[in-house]
Amino acid sequence: MNNQQQPFVTRIEGVYPQDIEGHLFFNTSITSRSEQLYPNTSQLNRERKIVRLDFLPDKVHLTERSIQTACQKLFEKIQAPNHYGRYVFASNLGVRNYLNGTLIPFRYRTGDRMRMLVTAEQGRPFEINPYTLETIDSVGSPSDWYTHVLDQLLLPFCNTCFYPAYADRENAFYFTHVKAETEEQQALEDILFLLDTCTIEGLIESIEEEIQSYAYGYLDYYSITDWYRILSKVLGKVSWKKSWKHLLKGKLKELIKFFLYQGGGAYLYRWNGEGALQKWLLMDEWGKPLQLQRQLYQVIDAEEHLLLIDSSVIPYEKFILNNPFPQSELIDDFLRKLNLQIHTSESVIYAVEKAALINNPHRVEARIMMEPIKGEIQHALLTTENTAKVLHVQHRNYTPYSEWVREYDEEYWENSTTVTKVGSSAINCMDIGKIGKYVFADKYTHLVSESLLAEDWRKEGNAHTWELGYCTYYQEERTTNVKVPYLFWQSYGLEGKQLMKDAYELYKDISYRMAAPDKILQLAEKELPPCILRQNTEEMTFEDSYTFERGDKLLGMQFVPRLHFSELLGVEKELYGYIVCVVKNAQAKEETTLWFFDASFLRKGPFCKLKIENWEMEHITGAVWIKSLSLLKDEG
Repeated sequence: MNNQQQPFVTRIEGVYPQDIEGHLFFNTSITSRSEQLYPNTSQLNRERKIVRLDFLPDKVHLTERSIQTACQKLFEKIQAPNHYGRYVFASNLGVRNYLNGTLIPFRYRTGDRMRMLVTAEQGRPFEINPYTLETIDSVGSPSDWYTHVLDQLLLPFCNTCFYPAYADRENAFYFTHVKAETEEQQALEDILFLLDTCTIEGLIESIEEEIQSYAYGYLDYYSITDWYRILSKVLGKVSWKKSWKHLLKGKLKELIKFFLYQGGGAYLYRWNGEGALQKWLLMDEWGKPLQLQRQLYQVIDAEEHLLLIDSSVIPYEKFILNNPFPQSELIDDFLRKLNLQIHTSESVIYAVEKAALINNPHRVEARIMMEPIKGEIQHALLTTENTAKVLHVQHRNYTPYSEWVREYDEEYWENSTTVTKVGSSAINCMDIGKIGKYVFADKYTHLVSESLLAEDWRKEGNAHTWELGYCTYYQEERTTNVKVPYLFWQSYGLEGKQLMKDAYELYKDISYRMAAPDKILQLAEKELPPCILRQNTEEMTFEDSYTFERGDKLLGMQFVPRLHFSELLGVEKELYGYIVCVVKNAQAKEETTLWFFDASFLRKGPFCKLKIENWEMEHITGAVWIKSLSLLKDEG
């Protein structure tokens, strides 16, 4: 897809707002092209494009361009990549980076041109030109992002954070990166070699026999020791080349350790917009390299500190290889139960002092701020409230990304009309979404208070937080640690009867549940429509909302300020704007439309809907509004 621009949008109904300006960006998947190339991959791992909407006084300009990286062209030449997990992976190339993350605008010096970063789910971040939408280059050099896992590949694994921090006061980005231990690296290389190039007679059958002798089907929980014992017994029975047998047996423990723990070194990176990355090895309070059991998913700029969130997001390699024996339903089902151990119901937050980065050029301490938070953190926002620092958290409602649909999976309901594709998510959310508020004392050494907010579905038209998505809000020019009195949340709702039997059984007994398992079945069978909610952050209440019709799909949304604000208007500045949503409307044959809401009066519904002819928008992972791009025009 080349750079394409349409001069106007067809008005469907309502009145287009005259007091809107700026540019709205989206990072979205391209379904049609992706299904041709890789029909069995999820929405997160499809070809993507950047979309820019330019709001003019009487119309909207649309510009869009596909994200084009070197790995995209290489993978297009491969007819059949290997599928040992949910991601597209080729043993002769490596991992496909879809740049399926968020969008972060930045400007390093006053008067400089605006720039933009697009991130990936454990992939190298890239810079794009926000005016032409061209993909420029990755941050740092490729060697900066090596994990020591299959580094000999052209496109090796990369364990970086989905949400880096842009520190606007110092004009610098902060990333995290995790490298594997040497034995983990070798174990993974060995097992990939065996799986990809060797057909071992009797191996699959022997593993199945051992699993069955382990009273498979009667035990609800299997330890990693069980899996190791099974494979060790199999090695003694299967007749194959002695060298292969010795190779695999010596690496089993390391491979298993690799699946359960994130070892090696965790690093903090700093980038000032050009040149090389500064790097620090993260150390624990005892002076040893920080050991992670999950993944550093987000970095938050907290002025004198950086906050690192270790949440239950499975590192990239574990996505790749959580189905090493796709020929066997029995083995795969066993490993799915084993893989459940990787998911935790808690998150850890570390604090790093920025002053220590100056005094220690190579390593720095990452201090645990508090006891683990009860709940998985999907995204967090740091604000101020009076003199306190407040962390607003979107708690993941147990939608495990590594749980994807296999060929043999069955829908929970026999009469389901939903067509669930192989590779897509196998599960609706397994609990109601929750919003957490954590108030800290000075220097994040003490948690003052914590509270949770959730909204259950009670009756038709009721807003809810089932399948809670990202939030948007009014932003000042300065983005770090400002007061945010209102947050606007999107809830995707529950698609009717989209639930796999095995996935439901695996995750029905998760910890810290707010809703009973039978409630999930009841609501998923009914189908819950998406909705928008406005949260009062100080009072921890939902004070306004709008619920869409059943069949509507809310793909994404963004707060866009209105022009000509005045206190005489009687509306708070943080509510003087529009919530612009991308919606696939069920009544319009799933045509993609833009809906405009008054941010101060959501329940009144959209006052304007605009349609763009033949506009393909699907899963949106990043949205951002910029007031002006005028400094770019001489470079276009």
